[in-house]
Amino acid sequence: MKVKLVGMLVALLAMAASASANATPGDLDPTFGGGDGTVTTDFGGTDPARAVAVQPNGKIVVAGGKGDFALARYNQDGSLDTSFDGDGTVTTDFGGNDSADAVALQPNGKIVAAGTSSSSFALARYNQDGSLDTGFGGGDGLVTTAFPGSEGDEGNELLRQPNGKLIVVGTTHIPPYGRGSFALARYNADGTLDTGFGGGDGLATGIDNNPATSADLAPNGQIVAAGGWEYFRVARFNSDGSVDTGFDGTGALFPGYEGTARLASAVQVQKNGQVVAAGYVNDEGTSETDFAVARFDTDGSLDASFGGDGMVTTDFSGGGDYARAIALQSDGKVVVVGATESSGSDFAVARYEGS
Repeated sequence: MKVKLVGMLVALLAMAASASANATPGDLDPTFGGGDGTVTTDFGGTDPARAVAVQPNGKIVVAGGKGDFALARYNQDGSLDTSFDGDGTVTTDFGGNDSADAVALQPNGKIVAAGTSSSSFALARYNQDGSLDTGFGGGDGLVTTAFPGSEGDEGNELLRQPNGKLIVVGTTHIPPYGRGSFALARYNADGTLDTGFGGGDGLATGIDNNPATSADLAPNGQIVAAGGWEYFRVARFNSDGSVDTGFDGTGALFPGYEGTARLASAVQVQKNGQVVAAGYVNDEGTSETDFAVARFDTDGSLDASFGGDGMVTTDFSGGGDYARAIALQSDGKVVVVGATESSGSDFAVARYEGS
């Protein structure tokens, strides 16, 4: 019996090694979820996922929600982590129409989520077990910020600098730019605005008439932001907020998909400086919306080694699938999260081979 068990184990390991060897960048990871590289989680309502971060232990934290902040934590195999608020999920009510659009991890294991509450930037900090950290903000874990003269602000991405300061990137709707402009706010570790950033009030804006949906810190301290309207718009900023003109990230047009429905919702910078952007595209013929992922070289051109031409799409449901956030694992694999409308609007997670 022991010989048979050893033989079975060797066979399984050989199959896993063969699958890994045959995997190419852009393929779904069969070791994640139900064997197809995908996972969905139902919060009981319309709760799209918009942000993701990978902990040092490999656990995956996903944030989103509509009405309240919603967070879920997954184990490495895609199952929910029951040590996080008992069932792997937690919701937080700011008292308005709230949505978590970004998430960041602190070295001490605490989790910071950012998003929108009643047209203002909103932040909340959680302990490792999913409870709110009352040492953040006004003593209840919550902070909100409004841009002067704006008709509404949306905080869509949260970055943590090595010095502990937090940068929220999103969109501010200051007239006359109907689609909004890129907006950035930097906070000190205790949640107060950093007056050394932007115009002296901790706030900065740029790239008019384009909403910013996501951002990431490059290894050299630059800020890479994603968004756009009719195509994937990826821009790289210097540490002082000026645009880096040496990067042109507007080339992921996804031929065959509608121009008004090609939007980059998330971005991450690899250690080698390459940029991975995720979002969604709408098929002109079927009107179906799919996950879309593109990888750019350091100059902003598409990386043809990813998916054959720098772009890949994934269909979860045959209907509406919207990628909202992305995270890079230490092994180079790419985790993309969002929503699938096959059964309402559930968390949708896909993992791709990287480099």
